[in-house]
Amino acid sequence: MILKSAVARFDEVTSVLRFDDQLRSNPETRSSARSAEWRRLLYSGAIINMYGALEQFVDDTIEKYASLCGTFFKNYDLVPEALRKSHDEQARKLLNRDGGGRLSREDTDQMVRCLASCLDGGEGYQLSGTALSYHDNNLKMHVLSEMFGRVNVLLDGIVNSLRLDEFENGALKGIYGDMDSLLLDLVNRRNEISHGDYADLAGPEVLTAMAEVLKWLVTSLTDELRKSTFNSIRSVDVGYVQHYFDEPQAHLVKLQSAELSVGDVLFGLERGTQRLRAARITSLQDDSTAVDLILRDSMRDAEGIVGLTVSPVVKFGGKISTIPSDCADILYDDAFRSMN
Repeated sequence: MILKSAVARFDEVTSVLRFDDQLRSNPETRSSARSAEWRRLLYSGAIINMYGALEQFVDDTIEKYASLCGTFFKNYDLVPEALRKSHDEQARKLLNRDGGGRLSREDTDQMVRCLASCLDGGEGYQLSGTALSYHDNNLKMHVLSEMFGRVNVLLDGIVNSLRLDEFENGALKGIYGDMDSLLLDLVNRRNEISHGDYADLAGPEVLTAMAEVLKWLVTSLTDELRKSTFNSIRSVDVGYVQHYFDEPQAHLVKLQSAELSVGDVLFGLERGTQRLRAARITSLQDDSTAVDLILRDSMRDAEGIVGLTVSPVVKFGGKISTIPSDCADILYDDAFRSMN
């Protein structure tokens, strides 16, 4: 829901910019669409909305993740060490320095309760979303990296996997070389607007391209957080994919789990995209014989190789697993949700 809201806001920006293009193409509205006042209004609205959408996405995502940790990690001792350390340091730092009243009494009281709940190291703990999502600085790349690092997400892999078409061949060519420079410029433009400075108005084509890149960024951050969580929670290893056949869209899997049934939901990383995907088993084969249930200790195939198909169609690579249903309900991808 948080991701969809952010994507919708970026799409709203591009919709307004497309409407502006229509105004400039119409002889009856061309002159007003080219006026300095209209250009400033369009530009400032796009910049402020893009930065606001990014900031709200980051804050809401980290706060929501903090509230879900009790589901992902039933016991405080199971919370990844980096996350525990970040939460403890952030909460204590904010409680020690908040003499200026930047946090509400309710927020500080809640942080105290969260820290106290973590001291027992057992069930019933709570992490403070306020502590984990708090930031003093504008969302430049190093700030974004530090904030998502608190919830065990490394930005290096995300940024390095960015398709650079927009930077190398698209509307952003020669303007930005990477995500770092784009975010820096977005922050500077937003700050200039707040001081009434419109010295350098980016055109609609550039603003549209910026919105598309930021939309990619929030989607990738969500995917990476899902993947990081999957790698951290307790799961049951079903097995490892040995081969995938494109024509029947079937996997050969070296089975590790004690049993496997048609209807079980598998989680794993998709080949190529490395996105966390979920899919339901629609058919099973043991030594070329169709079955509904496979018990590892009584398999026909001497090597423990299982053939299976899934829906939606996913090309899994490497390890595939099952996870608790309450965690699965949170980590399902949109393609799986749309079919179930």
